Amino acid sequence: MLMAQFIPSVGLHGYLNERVDAVNVAPADFELIGRSGWHAGADFRIGKKVLYIQPGLHYYNTNSEVVDLREIGVPQNLGEQKHVALKMPLQAGLRIGLNGTAAIHLQGGPVATASIKEKLVNDLGGQRNLAFGVMSGVSVDFLRFNVNARYEWGLTQAWENQAGTADVLSVGLGIVF
Repeated sequence: MLMAQFIPSVGLHGYLNERVDAVNVAPADFELIGRSGWHAGADFRIGKKVLYIQPGLHYYNTNSEVVDLREIGVPQNLGEQKHVALKMPLQAGLRIGLNGTAAIHLQGGPVATASIKEKLVNDLGGQRNLAFGVMSGVSVDFLRFNVNARYEWGLTQAWENQAGTADVLSVGLGIVF
């Protein structure tokens, strides 16, 4: 028997790799600091008790401080750069039931990121309009609550003008309907 669950959630995320730091953003002249933010969205779990697919749609709001490193020994803060995007993951999952009130879910699959809005600093350039990656994670359902952690590996260039991909760690809390 097929089942469907709706899981709205909110959470925090951060970019964890150096591939979005100064080396790849603008030939070692700039550094992005504190590339993190919040997200909100929903997933749909569709399938049998053990195997399922989980498409989702999530709004990501990310901020970072831009520091100019061109003047040796005198880093200069250039201001805040903001990026708003929609992430559309399509994950396949495996449910490992602990008992009637709790379950662990292992998930993975492709994710597309579509840029919506940016506030840019200086000549760093913006994020690509559409980037692709692979996401995997784990979530735990307890009663009607869902706690999840996901890691996304960027597969395509994230920036319009510079080389570099983006890896993102996201954690969230949701309610299962």
